[in-house]
Amino acid sequence: VSESKEKHNRRQSAVFGRKAADYFASSQAVPSEIVERLDRIVTAVNKEKSDGQDLRILDVGIGTGNLAKRYPKNARIVGVDISQSMLQVATKCLDKNRTAFWLGDIADFSDFWQGEGGQMFTENEVIERGEMFDVAVFNACFGNVFDQKASLASAAQVVKGGGSVLVTHPLGGNFVDDLRRRDPSVVPHQLPRSLEAMDRLVENKTTPNFLRPQSLIDDLDFYLATWRRVPVAPLQKPLLVRGKVQRGYGRGSRKLGFPTANLPENLFGSTLEDLPCGVYTCWAFVQGDPRPLPAVANCGISPTFAGMENPLKIIEAHIIQRPDPPFLIQAQTVAAKAAAAEFYDKPMTLLLVGFQRPERKFPSFPQLINAIKTDVQNALAILTNDNGPLSEPDLIKLQHHPRFLELIIGTNSSTSFREDIPPTSTDDASAIAEWISPSF
Repeated sequence: VSESKEKHNRRQSAVFGRKAADYFASSQAVPSEIVERLDRIVTAVNKEKSDGQDLRILDVGIGTGNLAKRYPKNARIVGVDISQSMLQVATKCLDKNRTAFWLGDIADFSDFWQGEGGQMFTENEVIERGEMFDVAVFNACFGNVFDQKASLASAAQVVKGGGSVLVTHPLGGNFVDDLRRRDPSVVPHQLPRSLEAMDRLVENKTTPNFLRPQSLIDDLDFYLATWRRVPVAPLQKPLLVRGKVQRGYGRGSRKLGFPTANLPENLFGSTLEDLPCGVYTCWAFVQGDPRPLPAVANCGISPTFAGMENPLKIIEAHIIQRPDPPFLIQAQTVAAKAAAAEFYDKPMTLLLVGFQRPERKFPSFPQLINAIKTDVQNALAILTNDNGPLSEPDLIKLQHHPRFLELIIGTNSSTSFREDIPPTSTDDASAIAEWISPSF
């Protein structure tokens, strides 16, 4: 029988109340063989460490901190739990200089972390709100969450590209199955027992999928599943837009240092209404340049510019300077044109191929600038290196999509670009916005 998330979470909080918290904080709950397995989990977490930087960990179901107290000294931790009793004990057991806490359902955490409302369970700030985590860990709690898919999706939203989401249990998947048989109201789910099952948990036709199953250890008395967080979630259907570049507010170039070419929503009728506000990875073509170039585009209202938000949704595209010849010179030329506003009223064609992050209001412009720098780096890693660890070959090849070529070459040909054949685009900039199939 289905029940509401609120009812489920109240039951979890009651089951893991003060009596349970006192038990889990005792040495009886962590015998020597469990300590060894917790240390094994910590070893997996440590692999996410960035050289020279603190390790930022989101510990989901932190409980009384039996795992968190074993993280390395350079770790900064945000612990999430549904039980206030657990967090009250954890605050006494863990170092407040490197651990902060949030009370609630992990499925709601990304909205809180990237938004403005709400508050932490503790007032200490060990990680600036909105900062991305290196790794999220669900230890001994994934069978208990209300919605496994929503929980993974929320964690993925706050983990950086190239980071990981881990689901672990020091007693193994069979132990979780036994708990579920005894009381499915407390443990309603199994752990995924195959890479295929892991993949099904992150499949979603309506929201971006940032997680890829990477590895699974499913031993009799130990469980560790790892998803890799990709920087860009491929769109189910790429969005192709074309229109005349219009003058924006000059903020991208003047205030942020990222010149943009702008296409407002009213060019495209109702097509952009259902496009989620956020940052997209794109292929861009501007008249007068020989081939498509990587780009990032923000679709939204620019909420960080408080009091000066866009009155309607705008696609603001920043064309990236590719580091590999022969594209560097032409990319610099395009970027210079954007800065000098030389292609206002010229036709631009964008193919939005992947989603990077939701649009959000940043507390400061330096934070927004740092986020844009990351957006640019992610787009380059995805679109310009076929053999790189983050490259997405399926998104790279979309620059040769027949419909994209039809608009920018002016023919109905599916031929790839050749350096000896100049583009034949005209000044025709009739606005177009259409979803296309990624297959060709």
